[in-house]
Parts: sequence; structure tokens; C-alpha cells
Amino acid sequence: VAIYAAFQDITSRKNREVLLKNQAVRDPLTSLFNRRYFEDEVTKRISSTRMSGGEFSVLMVDADHFKRVNDTYGHKTGDKVLIELAATCEQALRADDIVARYGGEEFCVVAPGVEKQDFARRLENFRSSVSSKPVQIGALSIAVSVSIGMAEQHAADLESLISAADGQLYTAKREGRDRFVWQT
Repeated sequence: VAIYAAFQDITSRKNREVLLKNQAVRDPLTSLFNRRYFEDEVTKRISSTRMSGGEFSVLMVDADHFKRVNDTYGHKTGDKVLIELAATCEQALRADDIVARYGGEEFCVVAPGVEKQDFARRLENFRSSVSSKPVQIGALSIAVSVSIGMAEQHAADLESLISAADGQLYTAKREGRDRFVWQT
């Protein structure tokens, strides 16, 4: 009778699986969730929220006059500004909020179970902290501001929510930028 045993270290394979999973759901520049993950996750949350009767809000956050940053300082500097904005956005929001890079210099956030007034104060603090603290890149000090639009979960589907939040974002931009506007 013979017993044969073989062992193989699969640590590197497991590490590679984790890396690939992250690459599938994360934006490579900002490390925020990507648009595809965001849309899938919010669609799931809409369904579960409808069943449980809970509430959530969707935000669109856009860097004001970002094209000027790229045109003046170059795209590499613009990328660094986006990375800083993404980090500031994540730090300002709650752990269970989902922050994603939605496209270009635009971020999207889903915030479950928010009390509107409290959350509005948090967003206003985030907005004012971005505009009051220039992004430092080496010797450069780049002033940045954001406009934010928020919509509540009155809409029946993700497309309607994004459209409502985007509408509020463009209201903020029309009213002078560097502001937060919510759906009333």
C-alpha cells in the first residue's frame, strides 16, 4: 500500500484572482469603482430598497472647468487632480456610500439611508473643503471646485435617478458652479 500526496502553493494564483477582480470593478486611475460596477450595484440596491421601503440618494459630482486644468498644466497633472478629488470624495462620504468614476471628471455616488439635511451638510462641507484647499502637485497649487447634483430615490429606475441627479448638477453649473443643488 502506498500513499502519495502532492501539495502546491496557490498563493500567487489567488493573488492574481483578487487583482483581476479589482481590475474588473475599479477605475485604473482613481481606484474608485468603475461605471459598470456602479450601475450593477445601484440596480440591485433599487430592487432591494423597493422591497424594504428604504431610501437612498444618488449624486453626480463634477470638477468645474476641468478642461482648463488639462489645457494649462497637461493631462498628467489633470490625472493627479482627479486622483486627489477621488480621495477627498471618498474621505468625505460614509463607508457604505458607493463612489464611482462615472466618466471623465464626473463622479457618481449612491448613498443609502440618508437623512437629507444631515447629508446635505456633509456634502456642503465636502464641496467647500475642495474649493478652499488647492491641490498641491510639486510646486504647483491648483485651485479646484466641484458642482454637485443630488436626486432622491423617487425614480423607478437607475436611468431616471442618474438623469435627475445630472439635471441638478447642471442646475448647479448654470447657477455659477462650485455649489450643491438637490432635487426638491
